[in-house]
Amino acid sequence: MKKKFILFLFLLSLNGFVYSEQSLTILSFNIRLNLASDGQNSWAMRKQMVLDLIRFHKVDLVGFQEVLPAQWADLETEFFDFHFIGSGRDDGFKKGEATVLAFRKERFTIGKSGHFFLSETPEKVSFGWDAACIRPTCWSEVQDKLTKKVILAIDVHFDHQGKMARKQSSKQIADFISSAGKNVSVILTGDFNTSLASGELDGLLQSTVKPSQELFTGRQYGPTWSFHGFGTVPEAERPLIDYIFLSVDWKVKRMGVLPDTWNGKWPSDHCPVLVEIE
Repeated sequence: MKKKFILFLFLLSLNGFVYSEQSLTILSFNIRLNLASDGQNSWAMRKQMVLDLIRFHKVDLVGFQEVLPAQWADLETEFFDFHFIGSGRDDGFKKGEATVLAFRKERFTIGKSGHFFLSETPEKVSFGWDAACIRPTCWSEVQDKLTKKVILAIDVHFDHQGKMARKQSSKQIADFISSAGKNVSVILTGDFNTSLASGELDGLLQSTVKPSQELFTGRQYGPTWSFHGFGTVPEAERPLIDYIFLSVDWKVKRMGVLPDTWNGKWPSDHCPVLVEIE
C-alpha cells in the first residue's frame, strides 16, 4: 500500500499537481476604480467577487491597480492578515487612485518600502512625458519567513494613452531594479497598458527581469488576453496588457489569466494574472 501511495504522489508530481510548501502564489489585479457610471459594474456590485476571488486562489502577494481610498479600506478590512503598502496619485500615499501591494503576514516580514512617480521628477507628484494621468509606483523590500529570501516587490500602472510615457516608464523601472543590485530577487506586478510586442516595454525586456511566460515551460491556464471591458470588447480584440515580471532566479511552476465570472458578471474589467513561483 505504501509503495502504491508513493507511486501515486510521483505521478501527480509529473502532472504538476503537487506543489512545494515553499512556493509563492502571486496575483496582479487591476480591480477597476469605483465609478458610479459603471452602473451594475460599480464597486458595490462586484466587491465581494473581487474579495472571494483573491481568497479562493490562496495568494501570498498581490499587486493591485486602480485602487481608490474606499476600495483600499475594503481590502484592508477583508484581508486583515495582509500587510498593505501603496501609493496614491494625489500625494504618493493614500489620496487618489493608487497602486497597492499586499503581503500575507504569516509569510513575509516587511523591510524598506517607498514610492515614486513615473515621470522625469519621480520624487514628487507629477505627470510624466506625454502621460494623460499621474502614475504612482509603490515598492517594498520583504523577506520570506520560510525561505529567508529577500525580495524586491514593485507594483506599477503605466499610462493608458502616452506611448512615450510607457516607453520611458519601462526604462525607469528597469533602472530602479538595476539600482537594487544584481542578486536581488524581483517580483514586478502591473497593468502595463501595452503588449510585449509593442516595443514600449523594451526597457524591461532587455533588463534583468522577464515576463513570467518566458520563464514558464508548461501550458498556461486561461485566455490569451486580460482586458475585456466587462465583456464589452469583442473576444478577438481583447489585449493582454497585465503582466508579472520576475528576476530569472525564480522558477515558474504554474501561471494563467483567470477569467472567473459569477452568473455572467465580471469582478473587474481586467482579468487578474496569477503565477506560482519558487
